[in-house]
Amino acid sequence: MFLNFDLDLDILEKTEGEIATVSEQFKSVFGWQTRSSGDGIIRLEERGTGLLAAVDVLERFHHQYPEDAVLAKWAHDLGAAAEHVYSTHGMQPPGGPATPICTKTAQKRRRALSVAESDTQELQTTLDSNIVIVKGAQNRLLPSVSKGSRGHPPKELMNAAIEKGTTSSTERRKGKTTTYWTCIAPYCDYRASGFPSEPRVFKHASTCEKLRNSHPDVHASIVDAQSTGSLGAKISDINGSENRSGTQDCDSHQQTAHSTPSASLSSVPSSSEPPAVPVPKKLKTEGTLDAFVAQGVKQKRTTQRAALQQSVNHIIMRLICVRGLVPSIVDSAEWKELMYALNPGYKPSPSDKFTKDYIPKEAAFVRSKQLEEVQKHDNLTITFDGNSTRRDSIYFVHATTPHREHYFIGGHVGTDEHHTVPWVKSKILQSIGEIGISRTAAVCSDSTVVTLNTRAEINLEIPTIFDLRDCCHQLHNIIADITKLSAFTEPISTMKKIIAHFSKSMFGRAMLQKETEEGVRLLALQKVGKTRFGSHWTAAQSLLPAMPRIRELVQSKEVKFKHKSIQSLFTGRFNPEYTRLEHALVQYTTIVEPLIRSLWALEASSANAADVFVFFTACAASLRDLFASGQRSTGISPEVAQTITNIFNDRYDEFFFHSDIYFAAFALDPRYPVSDYLLIAPTAEPSITVPRQGADLALPHPRAYDRTKEFIKKSLKDMFTWKHANPSGRIDPVLQELGAKKASKEMKTQFEAYWLGEYPFNTVISSESTLSYWENLRSHPNARVLAIVCIKIFSILVNSMPDERTGSKFTWFNSALRGNQHAQTLVDMVQIGQYYSRQSSDGTQHNVTTTRRRPTVRFRDINKDLLQAVQHHERPLATHEAESDSSSDESEDDSSPRDNSRTRDTAGSASIASQGQPSEGSSSSTSGSAPKPSGPGGLLPESVIDLSSPLLLDLLSDKSDGMADSIHGDELLSERDPDADVFIDW
Repeated sequence: MFLNFDLDLDILEKTEGEIATVSEQFKSVFGWQTRSSGDGIIRLEERGTGLLAAVDVLERFHHQYPEDAVLAKWAHDLGAAAEHVYSTHGMQPPGGPATPICTKTAQKRRRALSVAESDTQELQTTLDSNIVIVKGAQNRLLPSVSKGSRGHPPKELMNAAIEKGTTSSTERRKGKTTTYWTCIAPYCDYRASGFPSEPRVFKHASTCEKLRNSHPDVHASIVDAQSTGSLGAKISDINGSENRSGTQDCDSHQQTAHSTPSASLSSVPSSSEPPAVPVPKKLKTEGTLDAFVAQGVKQKRTTQRAALQQSVNHIIMRLICVRGLVPSIVDSAEWKELMYALNPGYKPSPSDKFTKDYIPKEAAFVRSKQLEEVQKHDNLTITFDGNSTRRDSIYFVHATTPHREHYFIGGHVGTDEHHTVPWVKSKILQSIGEIGISRTAAVCSDSTVVTLNTRAEINLEIPTIFDLRDCCHQLHNIIADITKLSAFTEPISTMKKIIAHFSKSMFGRAMLQKETEEGVRLLALQKVGKTRFGSHWTAAQSLLPAMPRIRELVQSKEVKFKHKSIQSLFTGRFNPEYTRLEHALVQYTTIVEPLIRSLWALEASSANAADVFVFFTACAASLRDLFASGQRSTGISPEVAQTITNIFNDRYDEFFFHSDIYFAAFALDPRYPVSDYLLIAPTAEPSITVPRQGADLALPHPRAYDRTKEFIKKSLKDMFTWKHANPSGRIDPVLQELGAKKASKEMKTQFEAYWLGEYPFNTVISSESTLSYWENLRSHPNARVLAIVCIKIFSILVNSMPDERTGSKFTWFNSALRGNQHAQTLVDMVQIGQYYSRQSSDGTQHNVTTTRRRPTVRFRDINKDLLQAVQHHERPLATHEAESDSSSDESEDDSSPRDNSRTRDTAGSASIASQGQPSEGSSSSTSGSAPKPSGPGGLLPESVIDLSSPLLLDLLSDKSDGMADSIHGDELLSERDPDADVFIDW
């Protein structure tokens, strides 16, 4: 009630005076006409610390305005109200007899006291939990309200975070000054007009990074105060106390209520007829002053009313943050009518209370809970991406656990900042530091110049954190390069004009989708957008089956295009331009289809680094088969085929050159056996490459073995190097116990055993994922070191889809009707919404992970609705793991400038060569030359992978042909599990 009392800024702006504001707020609590109607005495219906704090409020402002009669009048009226409570129950007030209350006295009290009277008599009252204390001229001590033993008192904490000031008067308000306050952080420019209040100050201070850097103690205390004062924290405390108390507490509470006699509010004992049982004696034995109502019932009613208010406000806040309820709706008369009809005991809170108080506090609470959850995991992936609202620019930062739970851990607003590499790097490292460097396995993002260099510098500073490009954006860049080819620019431009016409013509759209005589109904045409991957392909796929129908409508004069060139395109029945357009769109969709299917499959959260390598090679296999059919069959000229091959090779080389994590993951994934089905056989025609010096050529596929070995060896070495440079940092307990020497020896032995399919690596992966396969081997003494590195590799998220989905959420929240929201408000709402969307109605967390038998990421395994839409030339909004919202422009190239002069590691003979440097022990003959792909104009993956393997084409097919599954299952079982149950005599 009066705890943490602060002036209402809206009332202050109207009254322009603090005393008037205090009086108005007191009237809202005690009633507007209580002192001017009836006998003029305020009725006190509750007691406790909330009403006790009213004395603090009056005393605080009395010290500032000692001559004010309004404060004295309130003190006098509250004192009379306390005396009335005592006299009603036949009690003596503390310090003297109760003053008889009569009508004449009441009429006098309704008159305002003079300044002289306030100097001689000041009655200030308060209610303790059991007694009423009247503080008058006798200067009796006033019990202080407990501020708690934790941190600063609330007002002191607020004042520690701000600096107050005044400005000179303006012409409109002559003779008056304007107050303002600013953040105490040295480099923070935040400034707000008016008097400071805790919700306004704490909302800014809890998210001010400059305050956190300059005053970490103040910032931490404010964040803690915001978190503990949130609705979620209060409800959690209530639920926790109820669970702890159980039925025993309820029984004792009911027993107390029944043992206390109750009386009506109007049952005032007469002076001539004393009660049968002396009230003072009863109160003395039972220890209560509320004889007119049972203490237990009253306390329970008050507690239930407060719990109801908090619970309903919490639900409304979740509706705002999870379901997108517009906050201004809660101010409408219809909403208040609805709340009253549902429960008259609930008092609707205004929208400002939600946006300025409840949501910022809840966001602090959610962030603390979210950080606790994230810090329970190791091998986290940090993804980040830049975005913008209608008024602010912002960088999203997400943390993804090994089991693909995504957490929106940071929204760094940088509207007034240059988004340079140092700025972005500082924000990412700040988020990594909060989680823990030792818990972070990789950073992943698209590859603009800033994000690319940011990742590289983070990897250079912390080598244990892998630097990953977003595979989906890389495939998108290949598609964008193909779309820009001269062979397709004109057809795609014509396609856009046709689709644009039907998007603006409701009649034409209705006629196009009208069911034909054969009962065929066409699906809607898909527009080319800037926020989705592959929208040119989906648009072409939707237009191709509709072109004959469009020609019929044009020839029947039911549809007419404004562009004469488009109109003439459909007029003739054997128009060569029509045929050329149709053939060009068919060629485009055929070429891009494997890339689109790979992109959508790799958007899945379950995709790992091995899937990335295999899907890129599957794209190469599809293009190889397509171009091998020849121009007579496909209509694709050799020049276009060679240009597309060069585009794919450049992007492939750009993506896989800097890191061998994808190839190593492919080699270490038991779903893709290291066998002659995928890797080029030793008897195949060799390419001219020089193996690395010291490579073991006795093992099968020595180049692939050496390439994988160098990567995992460097990864293990980086862990020990970082631990040596940071003794306080965490490292796996197994590695801590073994030490660098023993761990490296075990790694060598275990990796050789894995490569040869020996125990304990001779089991087949069945219903478990690749990550689970290696987690089961973590405690095995003959696999533990290799398992530690593999768990890290397969825990990494290979795309930045969490940032894209958050961007879509921002767009949804920040629609045109409410597009003036601050970026930090949107960050708070999205974080709250994400947190509670993971919680079920009973407070438990949703299990979003599913397990498939022998899980392999294939195109046909993605979301069924999405798969059906692709087959019917429609690209709907994807949900859950298969979402594809992206902030990337279709024509945007977010890659860094390519360096075509660098060395390629296509045959696997060179090691990881981080940052373009050859690894230790590599042959000097390979450091300055780039081996060419096998065959003229070939695709780069041909030098490593057998592109004719049925396993590759099976990944992109709609249905299984059975052959790939048999290879993947039965033959693998016989190959990797010989004599598994036979005891070996040593």
